[in-house]
Amino acid sequence: MATPHYESEYGDSYWESVAAEFGNEFVMLLKQAAAIPPSLQQQVLTAAQQAKTQRKQLLARLKQEAAALETANAELQTVAEELTALRTRPLYDCTPAELCHLCEDIDDLHAQCEDVAVRRQSGDLTVQPLGASLDGNRQLTGYFYEELPTTHPVLYAVATISQELTSMQDTITTIRDQ
Repeated sequence: MATPHYESEYGDSYWESVAAEFGNEFVMLLKQAAAIPPSLQQQVLTAAQQAKTQRKQLLARLKQEAAALETANAELQTVAEELTALRTRPLYDCTPAELCHLCEDIDDLHAQCEDVAVRRQSGDLTVQPLGASLDGNRQLTGYFYEELPTTHPVLYAVATISQELTSMQDTITTIRDQ
């Protein structure tokens, strides 16, 4: 089969793609066959149907992950906005009671972050595994986020915001205790 354009378009040879999709044994059979026998046709059909099913599963997981990210982003954005509002407050003008109330508010924001983290790790914001792995034992989070500095962006965002909340709470406590 002549496919001179294949490598320039897809970054690998036609045969490499066929091997990745259907296996090396299939490539050898296909290269050696003058005509495709019915058994090989059935093998291609079965493999193509499996690939289609796997792609549909992956697409469903991508949509699920996008929805989970949107939910987590909305919740963490609310916490970040509250933190920004706290930062703009003139803390040295606050009474000790107001400072205690601000610390309670920060505790509530910490709890919201913790809730997002717990849900991400064990519930409705979790990436569900595929029935079959993408390539061996590769995790979906690694596949989805391989270009990012972290494979767990929601947990990274939670940790970052939580650290900023802790810093703000430390500042308030220092001012209150003066």
